[in-house]
Amino acid sequence: MNLGESRLFQRSVASTLLLLLIWILALAALRYVGSRWEVGVETDKYRRNYQDFHDRRVELGPLRLQLQSLRSSAALRQSTLRAANQKTAVLNLQQVARAAIESGQGKLLSYVESNTDRRDRTVAIMIRARVPEGGLPRMLIKLEAETPRISIEEMQLSARTSKMNEVADLEINATLRAGWATSDASEQ
Repeated sequence: MNLGESRLFQRSVASTLLLLLIWILALAALRYVGSRWEVGVETDKYRRNYQDFHDRRVELGPLRLQLQSLRSSAALRQSTLRAANQKTAVLNLQQVARAAIESGQGKLLSYVESNTDRRDRTVAIMIRARVPEGGLPRMLIKLEAETPRISIEEMQLSARTSKMNEVADLEINATLRAGWATSDASEQ
């Protein structure tokens, strides 16, 4: 091997190494720039999310005042049973049902607490009553027209006949539901 060939070989190795080094540095620079760009994109995304969160932020103070005013409103007092707890609300509903049945000259035979809904704050009872045929309209008017508003979800009527084949009494099976609210407006 002569000296010229050896220099040519050294130059080609050196230029190959130089190109390899430039290629490695270019890759490192591209990765650095790419990661910085990704960090910038993520930062912008978090800034937008924070701004959206900040824009949707709700102040609890005014909402609590609004809830307190709703709880103490006359409309709520007229449309719901006022009770300290759910059991008391069921008893109040039973008393309202008994009063309505007695207004129609009937008699409450039995009642059972039905499926009450804690989320909607409603209570329900299933009643069995006996009412004279003429007293049924008075009972229904008393249930639906009085405050608090009582809804009749299901109702079955069975006629009991007398000895002369006339309707003497109606046997009523019904499910009554009413909303209830705590009697203390500050309770949450």
